[in-house]
Amino acid sequence: MKTVLYYILSFFIILFFGSSRINAQWTQTSGPQGGTLYSIASNGGSTVFASIGYNGVYKSTDNGAHWLQSGLYGNPVGNFYFSSNSIYATDQNSGIYRSKDNGSTWIKLIPDNFIWSMGTKGNNLYASTYDTLPRIITSADNGLTWTSINDPLTLSAFNAFTSNSNYVFAAGYDKVIRSSDNGSHWINIPNGLPSGTSYNCIAAYNSNIFIGAGGSAGIYRSTNNGLNWIFSGLNNLNIASFAFCGNVLLALTTDFDGSKKSGIYRSTDFGLTWILSNNDIVSTNINTIGANNNFVFAGMGEMGLSRSSSKGKDWVWMRNTGFKTITLNNIVNLDNDIYTCNSGAGIYYSANNGTTWTDYNIGLKNLNVNCLAVQKSKYIVYAGTDSGVFKTSPTYSMWTPSNNGLTSLRIMSIAVDGNYLFAGTYFDGIFKSTNGGQSWDTTSFQFGRFNQSAVGMNVIYFVQSSTHSRPWRSLFASYDKGITWTEVFSSFQYALINSVAATGNLVFLGNEDGVYRSTDKGATWKKSNLYMKDSAVTSIYYYNNLVVAGTSSGNIYKSSDNGNTWNSFNTGLTNNVPVNCLGSNGKYVFAGSIHNSIWRNNSITDSPDMVSEENINPEKYTLLQNYPNPFNPVTRIRYSLAFEGNVLVKVYDISGKEITRLVNEKQSAGYHEITFDAAALSSGVYFYEINSGSFKDIKKMILIK
Repeated sequence: MKTVLYYILSFFIILFFGSSRINAQWTQTSGPQGGTLYSIASNGGSTVFASIGYNGVYKSTDNGAHWLQSGLYGNPVGNFYFSSNSIYATDQNSGIYRSKDNGSTWIKLIPDNFIWSMGTKGNNLYASTYDTLPRIITSADNGLTWTSINDPLTLSAFNAFTSNSNYVFAAGYDKVIRSSDNGSHWINIPNGLPSGTSYNCIAAYNSNIFIGAGGSAGIYRSTNNGLNWIFSGLNNLNIASFAFCGNVLLALTTDFDGSKKSGIYRSTDFGLTWILSNNDIVSTNINTIGANNNFVFAGMGEMGLSRSSSKGKDWVWMRNTGFKTITLNNIVNLDNDIYTCNSGAGIYYSANNGTTWTDYNIGLKNLNVNCLAVQKSKYIVYAGTDSGVFKTSPTYSMWTPSNNGLTSLRIMSIAVDGNYLFAGTYFDGIFKSTNGGQSWDTTSFQFGRFNQSAVGMNVIYFVQSSTHSRPWRSLFASYDKGITWTEVFSSFQYALINSVAATGNLVFLGNEDGVYRSTDKGATWKKSNLYMKDSAVTSIYYYNNLVVAGTSSGNIYKSSDNGNTWNSFNTGLTNNVPVNCLGSNGKYVFAGSIHNSIWRNNSITDSPDMVSEENINPEKYTLLQNYPNPFNPVTRIRYSLAFEGNVLVKVYDISGKEITRLVNEKQSAGYHEITFDAAALSSGVYFYEINSGSFKDIKKMILIK
C-alpha cells in the first residue's frame, strides 16, 4: 500500500512541477503589430495582397481589415500582378511565382533570374530581367514558357510596365517604349519627355498614360497613348509609384532632397491638378501604395498599414490587423511591464506579460527609437531616439526630452549605473549624466558610434562600431564612471561584436563566431559556445544565472552555468527568424525578432535561482499615478516602500467619504501593485491615499463610464 501511495504521490509531483518544463515553449505574442509593407495590390475586389520582405505574401479578403500569411515565406517578394485567372509575385533574386487559387499555393515559373519589374495584358506577361544582360522577356501561356525579345530597344532595365486595351508600355532610365503586338516589336515614344531622367513608374487609364519621373522631374501625361507628353505637375518631387482607385489617380512621392519624408497626392481630373492627401497618416515614411475599386492602402514603414475608404482623402491607421512582422531593437522591463522599441514605429509596452501591446509614443519627436534603458531606483524608462533622449515613468502620461548638453541627438545606446546615465551617440562618442538626464557632459570619448552597452559591477561597457579609420568593432570599458576608457576586446583580433551583456565580473559578447566570456571584467577572454550549432550570435542576455543567446539563424540557446555549456532553447519557434534582442520580466523570456515581432517563453521560471526584480529595495517611498487614468472600471495603483512596515491604502470620493481600504497590512520593502475595481461606483473624481510610517501621499484619479 505504501508503494502504491508513493507512486501516486510521485506521479502528481512530476505532473505538477514538471508540467511547466514540458509545456515551456516559445509562442508568438499578439504584437506589437506592424512591419514594412513593400507592395500592396488588388485586382479590384475585396481581396488585397501585400508583400512584407522575407515574410512573403500576406492576404486580406475583407479590404485590408484582417491579414494572414499566404505563402512564399523566406522570399523577398517585390510586387504583384494580375491576369484573368492568375496572380503573379516577383522575387528580385529568384524569379516569378504564380498562384491560380487566389494566393493559397504558389509555383515558380522561371529560373533564378534577377527581376526588375513585370506587367500583364490579358494572359500575356512581360518581365524586365537580367541574366547575362538586361532584356525584356514575354510569355503568352501564363508564364509556362518565355521568349526573349531581340529588339534593341528592349536591351535595358525597365522599372515598370502598364497596359490598356491596345498597347503595352515600359518605362526605364531615359526611355519609354510601346508595343502594339503584345511585345514582339517596340517603338520609342519620347516626344515631350525630359532627357537623362529615370522613369520610376507608369500607369494607364484608357488612352491616358501617366509617367512618374525620378529626381525632380515630376509627372508627365499623354492623352494619345504616349505619342505626345505634357508636364502634369509635382515638380521637385521624386515620383515613386501610382495607384488608381476608380478614376482617382494617386501618386506616392518622396522629397528630392533625399529625406525619408514622403507624401500621397491625389488627382480627380486625370492629372490636371493635384492635392496632398496624407494629413491623417501617422507616419511620414510611406513606402508603398495600392488600391482596389473602393479603398486605397498605404504602407507606413514599420508602422504597418493605413487605409482610406474615401479614395485617399481621409485615412485610418489599421493597427491590429494581423501584421506581426515588425523588427524590434530592444526589450526592457520595469515592474513587470515590458517595453520594446522599433526604428519607425516607436515604443510599445505590455502590462500583461506580452498578451496585448499598446503603442506608447506621446511626446516623442521621432519614432526611430534605437534603444531603451531602465533606472529602477528612480522608476524611469529612457529611450534613445534619432532626436535625442526621452524619459517617462508610470507616473507620467508621456515622454519628455532630456537633451541639454548633447551635441549629437542620434542616440544609439543608453547604460544606467546607479545614478549615472551614459548615452552612446551616432557621431560624437559617449555622454554622461548624473542628474537623471537633466543635463549631459562629454566624456573622454568624444568621437565614434556606440551601438551596444552593458553594466557590470563598477564597470560600464560600450561597443564601438567600425569607422573608416577603424574598420572593426571594439569593446571599451570604464572603471571610473566614464572618466577614462580602455579597449578590452577588438574584432580586429577576434570576430565581429554583435551584442554585450554583463553582471558582476562576468561579461558576455555575442559575436559572428559565437560567444566570448570574460570572468575578470574584460581583462581576459575565452570562447564559450560549447554545444551551439550556430556561430553568429546576434543577441545575448543575462538574468540571474541564466544566459540566453539568440542567433542569426533564428535558434536560441540558454546556459545555466555562466556559458560553460549551452542547451537548445527552441521549442515552439518557427521560420528561423533572426533574434535581434532579448529581455525578461522575471516571469517570461522575450525574444524580439527581425520581421517577426516578439516571442515569449515561460521556462525562465524553471530556474531555482531566479530572483524577481521587484524585490530590489527602492531608495525611497513613492506613490505613483494610477494607470490607466482616466479608467473604466479597473486601474492599477503602484507604490514603493523604502522599509518594511504597516501600510494603509484608502480610496475617497470627492466629498472626503472613505469608499474602501485596498491595503491594511504589514508589507516588505520594495515595489508593490494593487488593483482597484470601481465597477460599483459612478463616474467622477476619486482620491487614493497611502500611509506607511511617516510617509503619506495622496493622488487623484478619474472614473469615466
